[in-house]
Amino acid sequence: MTVVDEQNAMWFEIYLPKKQYPNVGLAEVKKAIEDHINSRTQENILNGFEYTVKHGTDKGITVNTWLSKENQENMTKLAASASALTFPVVYKIGEQEDGIPVSESFSKAEELQAFSDDITKHVLQCLQDGWAEKNNFDWSPYEALYPQPENTSAE
Repeated sequence: MTVVDEQNAMWFEIYLPKKQYPNVGLAEVKKAIEDHINSRTQENILNGFEYTVKHGTDKGITVNTWLSKENQENMTKLAASASALTFPVVYKIGEQEDGIPVSESFSKAEELQAFSDDITKHVLQCLQDGWAEKNNFDWSPYEALYPQPENTSAE
């Protein structure tokens, strides 16, 4: 099933096995589209954070920073324990396209905290964008295609 939202210039192609979904309804379509938006949001969190190195041998290089849950937690822990660290702290930020690692050399706790804050802002912005997309999604074309069955029970 292909669903097109011309107003928002988006289309969704949804594959639902006929045996599992003999009578596809609006609820299944909504779930499939919301799952797709959630997946894109997660992808933006993981791969959408660009950082330009400010110090050290890789100064000036811009890379995408892989923000897995583990990497987010590691940076949060580093920033929280910055007062106990010996500076400079060298941290692998990402890799160039040819696989060469790129590192930042944080010379003081404030720099490490600022980097951690930038990561947190990025994650929060991605989440907010995903929530806004779902909250503002125009379901009316889909509601017209997949009308809800009338309630035939006696009240």
